[in-house]
Amino acid sequence: MQSLLSNMHEDLKSNGYTNRKLAKRFDVSHTTVNSYFKATSEFDFMHFVESLRLHKPNNINYRRECVKKMFEQLTPVNERVAMEVLNMYGEYGLQKQLTAKIINSDKTTKNARINKKIASIYDLLALRLSGRISNNDFFVETDKMRNSFKTSNNEAKILSGFAFIYAQLNFGDYRMVSQYTNQLKPMIDDVSKDTIRKSYSLRIKEMESMSAQRGNDLETARKLCFEIINDETNPYDCMKSLAYCTLAETHMMDYEKAHYFLEQSFATLPIITNKKLLNRKGFIKNTLDFLNIVHEKNLDKINPSSLAEKAHLYAKIGREKEAIIILEGLEKKYGSLSPFQKYYKGLATGDKTFFEEAIADFEKTGDFFYISLPKMALK
Repeated sequence: MQSLLSNMHEDLKSNGYTNRKLAKRFDVSHTTVNSYFKATSEFDFMHFVESLRLHKPNNINYRRECVKKMFEQLTPVNERVAMEVLNMYGEYGLQKQLTAKIINSDKTTKNARINKKIASIYDLLALRLSGRISNNDFFVETDKMRNSFKTSNNEAKILSGFAFIYAQLNFGDYRMVSQYTNQLKPMIDDVSKDTIRKSYSLRIKEMESMSAQRGNDLETARKLCFEIINDETNPYDCMKSLAYCTLAETHMMDYEKAHYFLEQSFATLPIITNKKLLNRKGFIKNTLDFLNIVHEKNLDKINPSSLAEKAHLYAKIGREKEAIIILEGLEKKYGSLSPFQKYYKGLATGDKTFFEEAIADFEKTGDFFYISLPKMALK
């Protein structure tokens, strides 16, 4: 491991990443950075991963192998940093290796017991973000976990709270986000490990920016998005990409501005190396398709991968029967239509009832931004 650290240190210095430059990036002292590479103090896992990304930006397999080596040297606190960082980067294969190691450990110390509980939450979060669990099942599992969860550990409580918020967001329910994030903020402030506290705080900002956009508090949404993007100590490019996408949504009624921010979102997205990044790319493309359809731009050039957006497109280009068939299929599969899909059905059928239902559903979920679409259709 020392050989790896020494080689990485020399390579970083030769590429202009001095201890002081890294220290600014990591928000630590330059002596701390020096101690990382000399192995006189534990290398914070978040900073280790960032260093690897600077060292070998185009070699994901090398970085993954180095991370595996690091697993054997993690203290209990750094294990928690590692689970958070791997989850945020979407490295669910590596995360699963680490959580399995933690859960299967025969250690019975207080830290070991805490980490086993935390590992189980990260496993659940990974299922959601990799698309390997339905929204309904995620809600059920989250509810089951929260009801059976007995712990006084702050980080475990926070992660349980995150899971609950994500379960609400899965169903497009934005009303409760600010209420629950406000409950979590004082708990996050009390987290002693700086990199965990930092990552949790970024998660909160991401949730709040999305909630503010849907709540039509566009000034707050834009402020939070720019804070995420301009934070030099934010290591998560995927999160910055989503912030640009949310900015685009705040300008959805201004085609040029929204299109500009979506271009920035695509440009900021890292090279696709895992399922999370692939899903994020698909989400941004879906948002771009939606923008084009709303403004009736490039309709002959786009090919939505989302069935709902395909129905939206067909409703706009005179293929109403095909749009209705798609929407009826979605309703049969999922039991009901989303507010957006009811709006699309209104466009396809000309039946005002669907616009009225969409308005009522948008109100229920606290989406006071996109509620404007069916309202405009009724005028």
